[in-house]
Amino acid sequence: AAVWPVAYDGKTWIVSPDKYMTVLNTETGKEIWRFRDSLNFVRESMGISADSQRIYAKTMQGNIIALNSRSAQRELVWKSPVEMGYEICPSPVTERFGVIYAAGQSGVVYALSPADGRLLWKHKFSNCLVNTVQPVAENLVIVSSMDGKLVCIETAK
Repeated sequence: AAVWPVAYDGKTWIVSPDKYMTVLNTETGKEIWRFRDSLNFVRESMGISADSQRIYAKTMQGNIIALNSRSAQRELVWKSPVEMGYEICPSPVTERFGVIYAAGQSGVVYALSPADGRLLWKHKFSNCLVNTVQPVAENLVIVSSMDGKLVCIETAK
């Protein structure tokens, strides 16, 4: 399993195959909190907002959740209404140019609103797991998949 930890303000967030999210003190390694949400199993895919205010995690149920990065406890900000289906794709969740990008195991790239997680657009380009989504400009995204496809998606401005 892949784990893409994120760090901010002396804390490191990790998710793991046991479906827990854990936050550690970056200096000491001591656990700040650890939580397993049976409605939102987290496993491998995470990210951090451009302003570092939210931690994003993809759930195995196929949603993206946003947590408050400044809270001393687990504080859910929103849960995206987007349903990707059962999900184990380890691609990191990325926010850039005012859009959250997430990808799935069925070759679909999702663009979400950072404000509330609503779907802005989605594009299927493969039938395989997506490796990464790299926004390179406000309307250009480079995406690759496990079957060797590399595409540039141009979106509306």
